[in-house]
Amino acid sequence: MPPRQSPQPKLTHFLALTSTRLQQSAFPGTFAEFHTSATSPENGIPAAAIRPLGTMHLTLGVMALGAGAHEVDRAVQALSEGVALAREKAGMGDGAGGLRVRLVGLRTFESRSGGRGVGGAGLERCRVLWVEPQDSVVAAAVTSAAAGSDSATAAGDTASKEANTAAATSALHSFSTALRNHFLSKDLIYLSPRERAPTIPATASDATSEQPPEPSSLTLHLTVLNQVYTRERNSQRRGGGGHRRGGKHRTKDSEGYDCRSLVEQFKDTVWAEDVLFDRVEVMKMGEVRDSVGGIGDDGEERLAEAHYVSVAYVDL
Repeated sequence: MPPRQSPQPKLTHFLALTSTRLQQSAFPGTFAEFHTSATSPENGIPAAAIRPLGTMHLTLGVMALGAGAHEVDRAVQALSEGVALAREKAGMGDGAGGLRVRLVGLRTFESRSGGRGVGGAGLERCRVLWVEPQDSVVAAAVTSAAAGSDSATAAGDTASKEANTAAATSALHSFSTALRNHFLSKDLIYLSPRERAPTIPATASDATSEQPPEPSSLTLHLTVLNQVYTRERNSQRRGGGGHRRGGKHRTKDSEGYDCRSLVEQFKDTVWAEDVLFDRVEVMKMGEVRDSVGGIGDDGEERLAEAHYVSVAYVDL
């Protein structure tokens, strides 16, 4: 009988790269178009599945910190140390002010795994949609290289090759990976069983106890739709709480949504150019919505836009 896996610990915090400039960029306008299209009768996705604008971030890792203040203090200290190390790794000068990011396309984790999704389905049963963050400097270089090619085929090949080779060494990827690895070395990032790929040392001398686990590759993503929040909202309703919002489902909550037309519509969309991601934060799991006072037209208490509570942050 195979050994029983230990239960997943309760996730309490996450490490994120955020932008204080996002709402002043072109992103909110494109996001509004996406929201309208997603919740239209054609797509039938409930509004509760669309992530609020105030929750947008790039996750670098999730954490399961203990109840005591000591674990949180360790994460805060690792943040301060890790940002300095990551800046050096990415070659960021003191006056950089952050990482300039291009937000483009509409991606799914289903399409990254051979187009298969929940229960073997593809985009017909999609749970998560996200916008791809690209390093603005790299994106500009790839576009320039493709424009200089002699044919459309050559341009496509050049762009693909340039993107693959440059992305791994971009400031965005280098900084994010270095900071995540620092938190991993402090045993602060939780890795799921699927993420815990065994490390096989090249030689016996490499097998030292100081080596951190080899992490799975980091996929930076800006989530704009997540089916899990619809399930949570429905659970709140059954318990008598929550806010009565959302549209009709084309599928059951556990089956995901048919996102084929949405992905086709936004797959090449540039949501925003040159957005400055200028802050790294340790945040509490679970979004909150503060009361702004009064009762709305729907008879519900008026609440501010949802956001996450920041425990500590470092400006870049």
